[in-house]
Amino acid sequence: MRKHNIFLGLIAATMLWACSNDFEMTAVGDDAPAILSINAQLPTTRAAINDTTFTNGDKVGLFLPAYGNTYMNVASEWNGKQLNTNNIILGSTQTRVVAYYPYKEDFNPAMPVIGVDLAAQENFLYGISDVEVNNKAPEANIQFQHALCLLRLNVTYKKEAKLNTIQLSGEKIYKQGGFTYNSENAQPLLVGYPESVATIEAPLTITTDAVAAKTVKQDVLLLPDESRMVHLVFTYDNERSFPFDVELPALKMGQQYTLNVTIKEDPYNGHPYIDLGLKSGLLWSTCNMGASTAYEIGDYMSWNEDDAVKATWKGVWRMPTKADMQELLTQCDWTWDSQNAGFKVTSLANGNSIFLPAGGIKDANQTLSHNGNYGFYLTSDTEESYVFELSFYNEFFGRAFYIGSVPQNYNCNVRPVAPKVQQ
Repeated sequence: MRKHNIFLGLIAATMLWACSNDFEMTAVGDDAPAILSINAQLPTTRAAINDTTFTNGDKVGLFLPAYGNTYMNVASEWNGKQLNTNNIILGSTQTRVVAYYPYKEDFNPAMPVIGVDLAAQENFLYGISDVEVNNKAPEANIQFQHALCLLRLNVTYKKEAKLNTIQLSGEKIYKQGGFTYNSENAQPLLVGYPESVATIEAPLTITTDAVAAKTVKQDVLLLPDESRMVHLVFTYDNERSFPFDVELPALKMGQQYTLNVTIKEDPYNGHPYIDLGLKSGLLWSTCNMGASTAYEIGDYMSWNEDDAVKATWKGVWRMPTKADMQELLTQCDWTWDSQNAGFKVTSLANGNSIFLPAGGIKDANQTLSHNGNYGFYLTSDTEESYVFELSFYNEFFGRAFYIGSVPQNYNCNVRPVAPKVQQ
């Protein structure tokens, strides 16, 4: 971006004086100083971001040339349609004036870049004087424009909950940026800082002002940088979240875009899950059927009760297959937890984990054995009169985990799984 920072390079020799009570304008001819006078108008086009107003006394920043290769960042105050510029004295060199709002005091005079913080969701405006000014022609008009663009989200959902946050990420979604002025073409320059790209791990997060309603309207200010593919995550106050992948048009300064989003019924029916980053994308529930926590053993079920998972948990939940169990064995690290009597299964891909308690097994007579040492988890795959299951144990002679089989009328624990749903 440095090569664009040619801010008023041809007029770097302009003289700038600060007014004081004992200053007298005694110079004559071409060198007679004059006070800068700026009339300004706010954006009026309906295509731009709406509801922008200034209050008397609001500080507006002005870019002005100083001595040598440095630049001045001067604060002025809004007073109706005019900026209070009584402290700015012009010399004979002609220059344009660049105004921006809100005023930023933190400014590096060697590099005229104003920081833009998208995380704060603060509207940012700029304006460039319609003519060049100097001591002979000190008056100019500035029409403010919106430097950012607005993405208006209309979110509809059926669940009676509150939408807490909206997260955005993508290759061209930024949390911070910079604003400057390119003197070569008298145009503003607004760029995102590469180090502030919003990722899934560190997204641009917007806290909504929504109440428990079925429709939420939320405005999000973005840098206009051809964002295109954007990953959105909507999170309720009960911590349930819903991801969307959306392709946006090429975003432009001052323009408003509307995105209608409908969040369908929770495909997981309120049951919490863990994404282990498996190649299949499969999600594993955090607890067994009939349990409410990871360490509870839950119910014992036989193979012919497979439909109970879908009937009880509903949504997209199902019993895991033999292949699902094999993936759990090969793509995770298994560690015995003696305190809770079970295995902690940790993903080798993302470090997330689930816990499988060793609940033992019930035979055809409903007699329980091996509780606390062995675990048996049903799959939906069968062979003749047997059903495949995930077995693991912890005994004095060692630990093991493998795919085995038991009679179909035996009762084992069930850990439901679900596909990853992109709405």
